[in-house]
Amino acid sequence: MSYCLNPYCRAPQNPSGINVCQTCGTTLVLKERYRAVQELGGGGMSRTFLAVDLDRFNTSCIIKQFSPQSHKTSLIQQAIERFNQEALRLKELGSHPQIPGLYAYFEQEQHLYLIEEWVEGKNLLQELNENGAFSEDKIIQLLQDILLILQFIHQHQIIHRDIKPDNIIRRKTDKKLVLIDFGIAKHSLNLVQPHTGTLAGTIGYAPLEQMRGGKAYPASDLYSLGMTCIHLLTQIPPNQLFDPFSGELIWRSHLPDLNQNLSLQLNQILDKLLKDLVKERYQTVEEVLQDLEPNQQQPITPLQINTAIPPPSPLNIIVATELQAITSHRFDQKHLFFTANPISFSSHNSLLKEQNSVLPYAVNSSLIATLNPPLFPDKFIPKTEIKFKPLFPISSTPSHLSLECINSLSGHQDTIQALTIGPNGYILVSGSQDKTLIIWNLKTGQLLYRLRGHEAAICAVAISPNGRKLVSGSLDRTLISWNLDKRAIADRFFSHSGSPYSHRDGAVYAVAYSPDGCIIASGSEDHSIKLWNQRNGELLYRCSEHLEGVLSVQFINNSILNQSLGNVNNIHAYHHFFVSGSSDGKIKIWQFNRLKSLQTLTGHLDQVSSIFVSPTQPLLVSGSADHTVKLWDLNTGELIKTLTQHSDRVSSVAISPDGKWLASSSGDGTIYLWDISQPHHLGILSHRLEGYPPIIFSPDNQRFICCGEDAQIKVWKFKV
Repeated sequence: MSYCLNPYCRAPQNPSGINVCQTCGTTLVLKERYRAVQELGGGGMSRTFLAVDLDRFNTSCIIKQFSPQSHKTSLIQQAIERFNQEALRLKELGSHPQIPGLYAYFEQEQHLYLIEEWVEGKNLLQELNENGAFSEDKIIQLLQDILLILQFIHQHQIIHRDIKPDNIIRRKTDKKLVLIDFGIAKHSLNLVQPHTGTLAGTIGYAPLEQMRGGKAYPASDLYSLGMTCIHLLTQIPPNQLFDPFSGELIWRSHLPDLNQNLSLQLNQILDKLLKDLVKERYQTVEEVLQDLEPNQQQPITPLQINTAIPPPSPLNIIVATELQAITSHRFDQKHLFFTANPISFSSHNSLLKEQNSVLPYAVNSSLIATLNPPLFPDKFIPKTEIKFKPLFPISSTPSHLSLECINSLSGHQDTIQALTIGPNGYILVSGSQDKTLIIWNLKTGQLLYRLRGHEAAICAVAISPNGRKLVSGSLDRTLISWNLDKRAIADRFFSHSGSPYSHRDGAVYAVAYSPDGCIIASGSEDHSIKLWNQRNGELLYRCSEHLEGVLSVQFINNSILNQSLGNVNNIHAYHHFFVSGSSDGKIKIWQFNRLKSLQTLTGHLDQVSSIFVSPTQPLLVSGSADHTVKLWDLNTGELIKTLTQHSDRVSSVAISPDGKWLASSSGDGTIYLWDISQPHHLGILSHRLEGYPPIIFSPDNQRFICCGEDAQIKVWKFKV
């Protein structure tokens, strides 16, 4: 069959073997060589045809015809330039096995024609629509294939400027990916500082510098490649993944619904490909290929557990803490007092070691000016010496402990990740991988209400000191505040740039309320601790000194501070201290408003999953993936003792409100309770239970709560 190339022909299909259209009389063979057989598609300015090359034994090829439908001169001229551009770029590139070859470029019967190599296969958008979301392995293979093509074209000083799934074809013969459509590709002799050009690209895939300033760098193509990966992973076009309020890209929350769980390595690569600022992205293909190399992550050496107390590790170089003051709203000084509840970490068994750069932040003087009296009299408060009451003020005879299981609560459909109890001891709240929160009556075991609002597993929960509010953090990177009286969402917290994802670059693993209930702290996979105004979800500060995810945050109770600091009820906010534990294996002690942590405690051989500060004495307890529980003196930062009975990751630790009992829970289904009331016999093993993290004591010291199998909650009663 022959197909007529006249755009106005009413019956373009013709039988084979004739050279003139039977309907309109148009010549059917271009240059006496190229015969169109089928129209493949077209837009306002061009059409594409499948054709055969008669001089090459009827080899298939592509005919692109410039056929403007607009009568606007400026648009026609732009289209001509684009059409010419594609021919010129393909000619400059010469021959590459994954770029269509240029056969001819000419004008005939007042139309421009481009003859290209025919690549048989489906583009990635078609593949996505037919087969569904791409797996991580397919994305990595895509990156490896396309990066080598980009390396080739960048070496020829050419930037593609329109990388998207539609322009990548999987060739049928060898399954290799082929990059097509060089219509807006740009040649530049200076790829580092390109001249401003025309605005070009596809909305959603093209970066800001390309769409706003008309500039394009190799990093611009890398950004578009990252967007292509996001589209293929989520099945959602990039322009639908942007927050319309802030312009931020939001995509990770869609992965759980597709059963996608990306490796740390690919997460980091995509994050860097998609940085808004050109200077923060990968600058060259070679940098991306290097990070894609297998075995970039250091192998995890099996732990050799030693009963001896290991010496503290040498301090690593500490990246300067980032402390950011957000100035969009004012707040009163009385709202800046801090505390935290313990945070539990049970099921995130796949958190790997990671390294990431830290973005600079500074205290904003405009915020300081809004405070009366000023929160920072001289912007930065001189370092306050940490002084606590003497360690082990408790003096008593050894305690005898027994427990009785008095209730088993069932209601969740998946593993329970977090527990918290209200100040009166009547309300228990649990958060689960099933994306729900359940409110229980702790005394009766009755399921009172189920809360829904998160899009992924809930990792952390905390109840305000007055018992009226609840805050939850999730793998969906959000913080939600709940009104317990109305049993409804009170607020969703926004990041500093307006994104509804409180931690836009990572899951939320830890949350806590201040003693007055005015401040909420959160710890995240994005390496940061954020401090929020609970009244309006406003971000106040961000501390980012940890090198990996923050798994636990707790504030130090003012009651254990030395009275030399003054009346603890009226103590200034900047005298408050808090601690954090991280996947980097470090514990850090912070003073509010300091630009650096005051001290770093080292000694754990793996991530610190949980930390807890005694409510009665300056004793810090930490549980780690290295199977150990460590006890630290907060006065000196010294390691006092290491408990090595656990045979698996210690995911949750807690201390009873009277300061006498330490509980530790491991993934091996074992919970140990230790007597910590005796300074000379610290950490005497008193009891062993079967149960799982998270764990928590009731405020009245009468109950101990842990998790059982099949998403159950076990309630134990003390018999001392």
